Order: sequence, then C-alpha cells, then structure tokens
Amino acid sequence: MSATDRITELESQNTQLTAQLSSLSADYDNLKQQLDWLKRQLFGEKSEKRLDIDPAIQGNLLAQLGVESPPVEPPETETITYQRRKKNRDGAMTDTGLRFSDDVPRAVFVLKDPEMEALPESEREIVSEKVSYRLAQRPGSFMVLEYRRVVYKRIGDNKMITTPR
Repeated sequence: MSATDRITELESQNTQLTAQLSSLSADYDNLKQQLDWLKRQLFGEKSEKRLDIDPAIQGNLLAQLGVESPPVEPPETETITYQRRKKNRDGAMTDTGLRFSDDVPRAVFVLKDPEMEALPESEREIVSEKVSYRLAQRPGSFMVLEYRRVVYKRIGDNKMITTPR
C-alpha cells in the first residue's frame, strides 16, 4: 500500500469518525435534555412539598438508636386578606325569576284538563293557576313561553286536580 493510498484511507476514516461524532453529540445533547426534564419532574418544586409529621404520632427512629435529632420547629404561617368588588345584580331578575324585561315577546298557553272540563261548572271550581316558563329561541331572537296550568277543586269530594304538563 502506497503512502498516498494510506493518506486517502485515513482521511476517509477521519470524515466518517467526524460524522459519527457529530451524530453522537446530538444524541447526547438530546438525552441530557430529557434527563434534566425528568430530574425537574422528580426532584423539582412539585416534589419538594413536605409533610409535617407530628413526632408524637410518628416515632423517632434516631432516638431509638441513641442519636439525638434536631428539634422540629413549626412552620411559619402567613395570613392573607383581600377585598373584592361585590357584583351588582340589581334588576337582573324579575319577581317571576326571569332575567328578561317585558319587551321580550311572550306566548301564553293556557292548559286545561279535558276530564275536568267535561264536568259541569257546578261540580268544579278553579282554585289557582300554576305558571311555568320556558325560553324558546327563534333564529335571531328569543321568546318566553308561558304555560298556565289550571288547578281545579272538585266540589263533590274537595279533591285538588292540576292539569298535567
């Protein structure tokens, strides 16, 4: 083997080793970054929370071995006070529980019990109404649906009957 062939071969090996070194260096940096992240997860601030254990409950192992442990000081506490603005909801809800004003369109449905309506007026009496509200949405607007259910009292046996929903 001639000297020039040997030099060419060494230069080729040098190029390969340089490429391999840069690849291994990139892998090392990547693995080092992963290891640092894992260390932060395992030993970082999140894991440094300590439980304060009452020595009366947890026995002192060092005292049993004859070694004196340093006294445990209670942790310092800090009282934090703050003020916040009270939310003003005056006029937000009406006496009926709705949060809409009277300018919202309203559809009223009076529901009557067909069985009670079949009885003559002398045998039934309207005592009150139960009102429930639903919110309906039309494309681009809202409407309040008000359902009034009539409550009857049958005069013969004084039984109260409410129209089903």
